[in-house]
Amino acid sequence: MSDSFPTPRSARLDDLDAMLTIERASFLDPWSKASLKEEIESDSPPLVIELDDKVVAYLCDWVVLDERHITNLAVHPDYRRQGLGRNLLVATIALARSSGCQRLLLEVRPSNVTALRLYLGLGFVELYRRRGYYIKPSEDGLVMVLELREPHPQSTRSEDREDN
Repeated sequence: MSDSFPTPRSARLDDLDAMLTIERASFLDPWSKASLKEEIESDSPPLVIELDDKVVAYLCDWVVLDERHITNLAVHPDYRRQGLGRNLLVATIALARSSGCQRLLLEVRPSNVTALRLYLGLGFVELYRRRGYYIKPSEDGLVMVLELREPHPQSTRSEDREDN
């Protein structure tokens, strides 16, 4: 695994076909071309990673008030297990922090052990289980969260110090 990945960038409309190819290769119930196009044209376009002059991974998320909800993460099958998904998540975490988001949320299949390991390794924890969340095939969804709030520093006001 290389330590120097290309920096993720915002998706553009000319990335749409590559993203659709990855989507169809990754999911039994893939998003439509129209849905991916809407994501690209949104206020929070997907992040993509380009290698060998082509998009090989992407992450979609929605910003809702002080939260970012990761809706889709996919890596082309030929480029999996190289840390690209982790790279996209780390970039998304940094974006969320810099924009003042308090938490990141996502859903994942309990059977997706690789993704679960990745999310847990980055500090996500399970909030709850959504029964029957996924349709093809039918499976529950685990809702996971990464809290981004900084702990409050201890008070430095003189009246709160014990040495007064």
